[in-house]
Amino acid sequence: PTGDNVCNSAGTCTDLVNAYKCECTTQGYHIVDTSAGHNNNTCSPKICGVPETLKHATYTLDGSASPFPTDVVPASQPTPAQMWFGGLARYTCDTGYTLSGVAATEATQTSSCQFNGRFTRIS
Repeated sequence: PTGDNVCNSAGTCTDLVNAYKCECTTQGYHIVDTSAGHNNNTCSPKICGVPETLKHATYTLDGSASPFPTDVVPASQPTPAQMWFGGLARYTCDTGYTLSGVAATEATQTSSCQFNGRFTRIS
């Protein structure tokens, strides 16, 4: 992080002697140490991990819907298959399959990485 608030807009910063300390004030963020024990840290979005695999369906990851501010860069970058707070996993059933098992019903689903670090179905 750079700028006046090294904790970024997801937290507040306390200036210490030769160091600083962040307090995350935005739900969905946690403290991440950035300097191996020197009391320098930042607020980083929680990582939910890899979305659930559904039989006979594929998903795409969409982090563009993430609600966190543009000055926030996750301290530990998720792998390409992982999502962090605010990201979406959009599922599409294979041809001939539905989510309910009933013909001519819903064949798509969206799950969101929530503030608690877990995925939740939103549609």
